[in-house]
Amino acid sequence: MRSRLWGSEIDVTARVELIPYTPRGVQTLLAVRDDSIEYPHKYRDRSAIDRWFGLRGTCDDILIVKNGEITDTSIANIAFRRNGQWYTPANPLLPGTQRQFLIDIGKIKPIAIRKEDVPSFESFRLINAMVGFEGPEQAVTNIVWQF
Repeated sequence: MRSRLWGSEIDVTARVELIPYTPRGVQTLLAVRDDSIEYPHKYRDRSAIDRWFGLRGTCDDILIVKNGEITDTSIANIAFRRNGQWYTPANPLLPGTQRQFLIDIGKIKPIAIRKEDVPSFESFRLINAMVGFEGPEQAVTNIVWQF
C-alpha cells in the first residue's frame, strides 16, 4: 500500500489517499530526450512525464535523458552495474529517498552517466521507496535508443 497526500499552499486542508501498490514488471526502457523537463518534487502534475510514457510503444517504461545525461524513469530512479559496483545518475529529475539512502550507505555511487556511457555497464535496476534495491536486474541492451 502506498499513500498520497494532496494539499496546497492556498488550501490548508489536506486529503490522504491509500492506493494499492502493484510493482510494474519493467524489463525494457525507451530512452527519451527532453532538455526542458523538470520534476524536483513529487507533484500531482506529471504531464510531461506522462506524455513521454504514452509514447513508449512496446517498452515497459521510459528512461529520461536531460542535457545529455541519464536522469531517471517515469516511476523510479535507476542504478547501473559495472564490474560489481552500482552507479546512479548524479542529476536525477527527482532525487528519491531510497536513492539517497543507498548513496549514504555506500551501496550506489552518483556519477554523470551519458548515453555513450551506457554500453560500458552490464545491467540496470530500478530503485524507489516501494521496491528498495531488490527489483530485478536487466541488461542494458534492454534500453531502446531512438535518438
